[in-house]
Amino acid sequence: LVKPEEEAVWRCVNINCEAQVVERIIHFTSKDAMDIRGFGEANVRKFYELGYLKDIPGIYSLPFEKIRELEGFGPKSIANLQEAIQTSTRQPLHRLIFGLGIRYVGETTAKTLARAVGRLYDFQQFSLEQLKDLEDVGPKVAASVYEFFRNPDNISMLHKLEKLGISLVNEQKESGA
Repeated sequence: LVKPEEEAVWRCVNINCEAQVVERIIHFTSKDAMDIRGFGEANVRKFYELGYLKDIPGIYSLPFEKIRELEGFGPKSIANLQEAIQTSTRQPLHRLIFGLGIRYVGETTAKTLARAVGRLYDFQQFSLEQLKDLEDVGPKVAASVYEFFRNPDNISMLHKLEKLGISLVNEQKESGA
């Protein structure tokens, strides 16, 4: 646990802490992020405890043959969950950015960040100053985004998500809109 001097609370900074992992997955699947309907907190916790889900990319490779055996998961609920997961792969970039749970990045900032790039990986090339130059991005947000895109674990997760079909491209920017 770490308590920065300027803050009033202690924070767990262990990215592999079970509570951190579960909460990140819950946030990622939430309505305002990737909006995976039927994948609420209870299912995230259940799939995590059963070992079916260990990280965010795991959402896109769940063992549905095992989930079918669980009570409460009939053909209709399985089909709905699979469809919701597949639909989430087409969410706009700003929802993915928000879903990543980057500290200090809310929905509005996620939209600002999405408009600034053609591909999510572009942020690896941004300096702190370039991030601060973006509309409504102050020093705290800039530092948080900067650190996120310099963390090899985060970049690895983005590569896994991309391989699983998640678009890291800003469709509006790519199409010139």
